[in-house]
Amino acid sequence: MGNRFSVHQIRRRNRLTLSRFLARNLVHHADHCAEHLQKYTSQVLQPPAKYIATLQLALQQQRKLFACLQENIQQLEKEIAEHLAQTPGAFCRPSAFALICLFMASVV
Repeated sequence: MGNRFSVHQIRRRNRLTLSRFLARNLVHHADHCAEHLQKYTSQVLQPPAKYIATLQLALQQQRKLFACLQENIQQLEKEIAEHLAQTPGAFCRPSAFALICLFMASVV
C-alpha cells in the first residue's frame, strides 16, 4: 500500500480503482474512504514535485517498519503464552493474563 500513494497520485486515480485497491488492502468502507481521500487531497498543501519520490520512499520504509514491529509483537505474545502454559500452575488457577496469552497463542 506504500506504492504510488502520494497526494498527486491519489487525486488522479479513478475513484472505483482506488476503492478496489483499498478493499483489497482490507480497508473497511472502501468506497467511503476513497471519496474522503480524494476530497482531502484536494484540500491539503501539495508537496513540490521534486520531493514526491523521496516522500514516497520514506512512506514505503515506514510501512515496512510498522509491519516488522507488528510481526515482532505477535511473536513475543506467542512465546509468552507458550512459557506461561508450561508453568506448573498454569492450568490449576489460570489468571486473566494467562488466559489472554493462551488465547492469543491459539489465534496466531
